[in-house]
Amino acid sequence: MKKNKEFTKKDFRNELLKIMPGYKWTVRRQLFDDGKYMEAIGIQSSGFNRTSTLLVIRRQKDDSHVEYEVKSSGTGTRTPWSGTNTDYTLARALRGLQSGYEYKAMMLRGDAMDLQAGRNKDKTLRDATPNMYAVMQEIDEYLSSNPKNYIGSGSVLHRKVQEVIKNKT
Repeated sequence: MKKNKEFTKKDFRNELLKIMPGYKWTVRRQLFDDGKYMEAIGIQSSGFNRTSTLLVIRRQKDDSHVEYEVKSSGTGTRTPWSGTNTDYTLARALRGLQSGYEYKAMMLRGDAMDLQAGRNKDKTLRDATPNMYAVMQEIDEYLSSNPKNYIGSGSVLHRKVQEVIKNKT
């Protein structure tokens, strides 16, 4: 039986550069009792200012299973991790992390609109937020592009958003 080629630091770096070429990567490899473990830290910077940090951990579970854990943070070297995601491919782990951030942004935008509407006690929500149609289009676009998301394409929320857009036109 032919033994699988060992995944090296060079292979890991090439995989990272292929998917996330905008980061400068430092790869470390460590072996533990529970299997192989590699860790890479990618940074984006502007001059001497760090603008983004991405940590990728690759764990070899057994001969055929790999798990990727990704974490990211904003500016600075001591900034806490903003989010984390785990999946069986690097691309899916990164996309899941990004989808989580997009969902948080959408929810925070809704909260901001509620606060704006609350300051205008005599106006309806539609009057307080004249760009509601644009927001609904943005939500529709997000839900349509995430069919596996629990609130994704075809969900009750997505159908209601599409109704609002349909009634506006």
